[in-house]
Amino acid sequence: MKRKIFWYSFGITALIGLFPLVAWSQSLPLVTAKAGGGGTMYAVPVETIIALTALSFLPAALVLMTSFTRILIVFSLLRQALGLTTMPPNIVLIGLSFFLTLFIMNPVFDSIYKNAYQPYSTGKMGFPQAVEVGAKPLKEFMLKQTRRDDLNLFAKMYGQEIATREDVPFTVLIPAFAISEIKTGFLIG
Repeated sequence: MKRKIFWYSFGITALIGLFPLVAWSQSLPLVTAKAGGGGTMYAVPVETIIALTALSFLPAALVLMTSFTRILIVFSLLRQALGLTTMPPNIVLIGLSFFLTLFIMNPVFDSIYKNAYQPYSTGKMGFPQAVEVGAKPLKEFMLKQTRRDDLNLFAKMYGQEIATREDVPFTVLIPAFAISEIKTGFLIG
């Protein structure tokens, strides 16, 4: 009896698994490239994959490239200073920190949107140029908030002498900014 049930269930599973084969269904190509005017145009799925990949880095960018860390540290220390261990809950502190970060970073985000995203989305600027233009306001914000000692430390670890603050690569600026934000958060708290 058990064998009979096994073979029936196996047969039904095989039929369900092979059903698309019976329908002669065809799949859409994942990538389509059309050479026209010297450029390459990708299908929507590739753009979607790129966008989803970029979104996966958004939490790290929020923490490491904005004032979120500083604000959250100050709120956490304030909660401890008041003798409250669980009130307000962590999710409330994170939410407050997130919206205050959006408020503080709004001029930077507006500049990126107006100077990089809008020209890129209308086709007036290519993607590499949009990234370069969009990185400038964020880099300026981060440089203003980064302590010179932290910047020099990571530049030394990077292995090159950096002549001006504008020449600082993001590989040096991001960790220096993160350390500066943590220090500033503890000093404020």
